[in-house]
Amino acid sequence: FTTWKNEHYEYHGQCDLVMMSDPKFADDLGLDIHIRTKIVRYWSYIKSVAIRIGNDILEIEGTLDEDDAEPHYWINYEYQGELDDYA
Repeated sequence: FTTWKNEHYEYHGQCDLVMMSDPKFADDLGLDIHIRTKIVRYWSYIKSVAIRIGNDILEIEGTLDEDDAEPHYWINYEYQGELDDYA
């Protein structure tokens, strides 16, 4: 990971991490960014990212399958869902 101050560090574990949280974002709607890592042998990778703004949540997940070109995302817990309104 590289921080906002350009500091680099490595973490090889499996867990959920809070990358950013700002309750005052966009006139108090709030912003949270969480990442989920997965361990593979002696290293780990970012498996998914969840972004919450206000009451809306977008989760994005990658795949190891090179032939899988389908986007894997959830909006408000609905696979490939759509937003009803925009903040």
